[in-house]
Amino acid sequence: MPLAPIFLLVLAGCGNGAEPGTGESPPAAPAERAERAEQVSPESAAGHLTFVLSGEPKRFDYLPGDRNTFSRYGSTVTAKPSASAKEILSITFLSIDLGELEYPATLPPTKDLSQPISASLAMASVGFSYIDDAGNEWAGPGALRLESFEDGLLSGSFDRASIPHTDKTLPDIELAEGRFSVQLR
Repeated sequence: MPLAPIFLLVLAGCGNGAEPGTGESPPAAPAERAERAEQVSPESAAGHLTFVLSGEPKRFDYLPGDRNTFSRYGSTVTAKPSASAKEILSITFLSIDLGELEYPATLPPTKDLSQPISASLAMASVGFSYIDDAGNEWAGPGALRLESFEDGLLSGSFDRASIPHTDKTLPDIELAEGRFSVQLR
């Protein structure tokens, strides 16, 4: 039996993973990312996030309830200045079970080879994502300090996070003097 029909069958099954007719599309352009940032739950979680961006102090008090979440495998803090704002800052905790940490905690953890560390915590990472009013996005890794996580209320801070523009067409930005207290679901 010739291999060509089997090869074609395998190729026909490959693709971007989207099901035909699902409406999935390629990665969003800056304007589409800003539009997505605007489409959030009208319900705000309790809390706030403050930081300095390029010397300008910012305070975000609108925390979309469906975007401030906790799970054993990763959690997210997301804040905007208001419900209608396109500007948004997100902090993502990957491979980190916030419920299992000893507080206060520095993330990602420092690599001290003399201390035992779990496999998942060894892979832990913290990511920052900032979208401005024009839909431009910057994203990259960062570090922070978590003060507490009690009854779903996560409190912490970060000194400085320099993150690159995702399209590499604008200069990096620096987020500084960050503080947050956010109710996670």
